Amino acid sequence: MSTIDLAYTYLGNYINNQELQQKIEAARAARRCLDIELGQDDQAKSRIYTKSTSNVPIGIIKKRGWMLSEGDVFKTQQGNLLIIHLKACELMVLSFSNEQSGYALPLIHLGHTLGNHHYPIFVTQDKIYIQLVADKDIIEKTIQKFNIPGLKVTYETQSFEHYLKLTSNMHFHSH
Repeated sequence: MSTIDLAYTYLGNYINNQELQQKIEAARAARRCLDIELGQDDQAKSRIYTKSTSNVPIGIIKKRGWMLSEGDVFKTQQGNLLIIHLKACELMVLSFSNEQSGYALPLIHLGHTLGNHHYPIFVTQDKIYIQLVADKDIIEKTIQKFNIPGLKVTYETQSFEHYLKLTSNMHFHSH
């Protein structure tokens, strides 16, 4: 049985960090870099057991409430760099089936309620995207309580690259 390589030292996110990108290149050249793919369910866990894409057992220990992101980098106990990749995720999409007006206040209340439940949302010109961090039936029931005519609920699976484009102006907060 292989030894689990534990990761709990967070180095940052390489996506906009040139220095970290260079460290990753050097680690890859030295064969000291591990990649893992995590699903949405794993992002918020404080203890994660998985295997790298090269089949190395990995344990990640992090603070509760911290959502892992694409490009997060950890240093493991064995001196490897561990790169986090997120699998494509399913999103709930809210749109209007026809031209509706006069529902600004219920939509504001809906946005407030979704925010209070800590459901990550982002808005484009004609759609509201909700990351499914809870059971979709629960989220749908929450939305249905607002009884907004013409509001349509659909689902899309998005690659992380598309998700990044959608969320580039998204803001998060913590309590």
